[in-house]
Amino acid sequence: DFTFANISERVQQWPLFGPWIAFKVADMLERCAQYPIDFSNCELSMYSEPTKGALLIAQQEMDVLFMPETLSLVVDVCQELLQIHEGRRAPPTYDRPINIQEIETILCKFKSHWYGHYPLGKDTVEVYHALQGYGTLADKMSKALYDMMSTKEVTTYG
Repeated sequence: DFTFANISERVQQWPLFGPWIAFKVADMLERCAQYPIDFSNCELSMYSEPTKGALLIAQQEMDVLFMPETLSLVVDVCQELLQIHEGRRAPPTYDRPINIQEIETILCKFKSHWYGHYPLGKDTVEVYHALQGYGTLADKMSKALYDMMSTKEVTTYG
């Protein structure tokens, strides 16, 4: 049975593999290897960074200075983000709606951006530069990325 809980339990039997990397293994198996994994029993509150990102969002939405870390706040923020992204499909195959795996990424990247460690467009620019010099297909992919970016973004982060 391919459930998040089963995969997480199995991965955490490996030395030095904790809950977060078990989540990422399940995420990569589902998106990259296309294993149909049920994430319905996955709660992001068990991971430090998405929890911090969710609490930052909750603070901004509720306009308070201090907020206790609670499971219900993290769940509420995750549900709100799922609603905001309702109708969008998950890359790279776009075969299912945005789910908790993408919300985890959003929360982690938001937290990093909030503290100045992750400028907007960073991944796109890094991939654009990494594609240089690898042949015709890489050149086409690079051009497509360039077309999505403004010249300012390319020079700012490049």
